[in-house]
Amino acid sequence: MAQAKLDVSEKSGGGIKEKDKDSEEKEGPTVVPECAVCLQPCIHSARLPCSHIYCYLCVKGVADQSKRCPMCRQEIPPDFLERPQLVEVEEPQKESEHPEEEYQWFYKGRNGWWKYDPRTSNDLETIYKLGDAQCELLICGMLYVFDFEKKCQYRKYNPRYKRNIKRDKKDAPCKGVSGVRLNIVGEEKIRDREERMEVEANEEEMEVPEEMEVPGEMEVNEEEGMEVDDDDDAVLSDDSCYDSEMSEDFSEEIFRVMNQAEVNALNPLTRMCCT
Repeated sequence: MAQAKLDVSEKSGGGIKEKDKDSEEKEGPTVVPECAVCLQPCIHSARLPCSHIYCYLCVKGVADQSKRCPMCRQEIPPDFLERPQLVEVEEPQKESEHPEEEYQWFYKGRNGWWKYDPRTSNDLETIYKLGDAQCELLICGMLYVFDFEKKCQYRKYNPRYKRNIKRDKKDAPCKGVSGVRLNIVGEEKIRDREERMEVEANEEEMEVPEEMEVPGEMEVNEEEGMEVDDDDDAVLSDDSCYDSEMSEDFSEEIFRVMNQAEVNALNPLTRMCCT
């Protein structure tokens, strides 16, 4: 009887394990967590060191204000926004019938354009198609005004700082989404390629011409160059000697002509005596 009970328990335990495996397989990918700040499914889920997960934009707004986790009040690291710990979640994507007609909203950054997160972009697109000139949306815990006529956004209670916005195709080039660089690997490849091209260009500038690469020919060319310089100096010295000889002959000729002129100026009797 005891052996039978053990067999039954083992079978029941095995059945439980099999059920757990089946349930895990049925669950499929990780469920998108819900953000405790906006009370909506997380977009670009970011995990804090305390293991609480929020939307990246929600964490950004909290970090700018209180710098503490909204749930456990643990301090948020200063460099968390620059190096966020994003949670990989397979979000369901809806296939569009006309993807070439889909548009995305962008805002201007320092060195390029950023995409709005899908939720904000969809809200902007919906309001834009209604024909409204302006709208207000809550982003990062702050109320922003979007002006579709002037194509800009600004904080409602601090309108001095504005950003340009635009409506463009979804595949338009951008830096990332809502401050999150999604193409870090691609940027590193581009940066490596640019650095490699720069190094190759510098090496080409430092290379010696082909005529100078033959061993022994460099010394010959240098000696020939020196000989040319010496020949130039020699030519200059010969010219100076030639000029000095010519100047002496020319002065003697002038002296002779002057004497002849003085003799001609005398009366005939004196001229006869001089001659």
